[in-house]
Amino acid sequence: RFMELVKAPRSRLGRYIQRIYIEGPEDSLTDAPSQHYSYLISDLQEVLPCLTNVSEIEMVSITWNIIPHEVKIQMENLTKVKTLSWCLVRVDRLDQLLVFSAGFPRLQTLRIDELRVKAASSYQSLSYSYPNQFASLRALSLFVEKSTMPLLSALSSNVVFPVGNIDTLDLWIRCWDTLAYSLETLGYLDSILKDIGPTLRVLRLRINIFDSLLDDPGFELLPSLRQMVNLKSLQFMRWVSSSRDLMWIRNILRTMSFVGYSLESIHFGFWMVDNSNHLALLEQEILELKTTNIRVIVERLERSRWEPLDMELLKILKVSFPELSRRGQIHLVGWD
Repeated sequence: RFMELVKAPRSRLGRYIQRIYIEGPEDSLTDAPSQHYSYLISDLQEVLPCLTNVSEIEMVSITWNIIPHEVKIQMENLTKVKTLSWCLVRVDRLDQLLVFSAGFPRLQTLRIDELRVKAASSYQSLSYSYPNQFASLRALSLFVEKSTMPLLSALSSNVVFPVGNIDTLDLWIRCWDTLAYSLETLGYLDSILKDIGPTLRVLRLRINIFDSLLDDPGFELLPSLRQMVNLKSLQFMRWVSSSRDLMWIRNILRTMSFVGYSLESIHFGFWMVDNSNHLALLEQEILELKTTNIRVIVERLERSRWEPLDMELLKILKVSFPELSRRGQIHLVGWD
């Protein structure tokens, strides 16, 4: 019925649609025969020409090479797009994603989340695919694992994306393999933050690292925030927060001790904490920052299946930030 209304003669409904969500027939990236795409492709071919003011496209669970070239051209003709998201998408090569994304001259926000990439790429090949594009890009969200590592490498080398223009960076990094892989990944991150630091206003880090790596004597590299002179919001999101992990976050905050004047909020996401003493030490590190009105938000990332575990975490959090609580600067989010 909706499709009929959009395509009806003299219909103006299409001009009011600003966001389109394209979901493929695939479930968790399992293979889906191309014939399952026939209805999706048919609908896109009919409705896309009716949409004139779309500013956001989100694509989920699709195989990119099944989408016909003419449909991709129709999407590229949506020249007002400012936000583009890729989630659970299969692509043959990373440069296919970049070439398409760079075709939107007004693109300000790019989200790349959990791709499945068939062929390995290098950041050198990416830089030659579509150089000097993304001039309007201001916000980048990137899920980093082995197949998308070249994007992180390209970002650290200041190719493909103009890092000097980016003011919002969201990185979800999985360092789940070896110490060498983790060190390589965090080395790229440190390089990126040094280059992008002066312009960055929002930084969100979701870094999943096995605690066994955190305890390894060779694991000493941590990203520095010394260049973050204009940072307004800093967010750490972590599923399980061990004592070693909290110490690592404290050390990262310590690199901001002389530049944190502009910081307005720090956001932590926890599921569980194994030692409340380290939360108290975390509060001390926050108080050392050169800012007086900072808001500290502590969010429960996911409800536990066992309610007493949630209540125990809430109890720990309530007593772990006494000075920030006294000042009214601590905010606990996600508990009913």
